[in-house]
Amino acid sequence: MKWDILTRTRQTIEDVRLRYSVKTVIVDKGEVNKFLMWLQINEMQCAKVKMQEDARVVIDFYEDSNHRVTYYVSLFNLISEDGMTYRNIDLDFRNKFTFGGAW
Repeated sequence: MKWDILTRTRQTIEDVRLRYSVKTVIVDKGEVNKFLMWLQINEMQCAKVKMQEDARVVIDFYEDSNHRVTYYVSLFNLISEDGMTYRNIDLDFRNKFTFGGAW
């Protein structure tokens, strides 16, 4: 979903999973680690209340045991699946997840 689209209802993680237009899979563990470092997961902070923002991007990591760890990106934040941790994002972050340009 494009960043500037307004929706009538909040888009959930599951909504994005069902209606994605671009999907990227990274299987190389070294590249996954670089991506994790770029996301700056360690800089996420505890939310005072559960965050429930409009999901635009869903990021799933699968551990060796096939356990899934999920984050989602809203217009302003990177948020854990449970909505209890987050970090602010900026235009540079959003631009990394902008595809198609002005075709």
